[in-house]
Amino acid sequence: MNYALIRLLFIGYCLLSSLSSFAQNELTGYDLGRLFFDSVRCDGRMVQMAFRCHPKFSDRCFVGYREYGRCAIDTLTAGRIVLPDSVTDDEGQRRHVWALGRQAFAHCRHVTEVVMPDDMQEIGDQAFYGCTALREVTLPLALRVIYPFAFRGCSSLSIVRVKVPTKQFGIYDNVFDQQTLDRATLIVPTGTIEQYSESLVFGMFRYRTEDFQ
Repeated sequence: MNYALIRLLFIGYCLLSSLSSFAQNELTGYDLGRLFFDSVRCDGRMVQMAFRCHPKFSDRCFVGYREYGRCAIDTLTAGRIVLPDSVTDDEGQRRHVWALGRQAFAHCRHVTEVVMPDDMQEIGDQAFYGCTALREVTLPLALRVIYPFAFRGCSSLSIVRVKVPTKQFGIYDNVFDQQTLDRATLIVPTGTIEQYSESLVFGMFRYRTEDFQ
């Protein structure tokens, strides 16, 4: 038996496991943070939503539990949800709504739109996974990154509106379904359509136009 080869294979396995763990930690971003609830507007009524405090910045929070299998609201919630710029935590402190956590609205099959504040910076992995009634999304002005599978399974998504120049933020290549790339219209800021056409992800949208409003 070649023990040197076995040892080399074992070291390689450990290295790959470490890299995989590192990637997962990067995707998670931070420790979960303290859980609290606040009300947000949905089609003229208020609904309860879960948030988690940012463990490093006392003035920030994430939308959702940031755990697989748990979304921020009751999955039967229907309509257009408007996220505020800030919410009040369980200790009475105002916190800036900084990001959508993983699976924040996953499998909320009756939500048609989620309006995000302009200064939101991250959209977590699978944030809108399986939102089959989601028709329109506007990517925030301060957005820095969209994590994998954020809009997978959004079979009704017909408009993806972007407010920010494409080079300002990162996006994984598996964020959208092929169906969305083939059917939805990408609306980009005036004068940036060439930038988006050259983008690895946004360039795959069949229908692209500029927002002339």
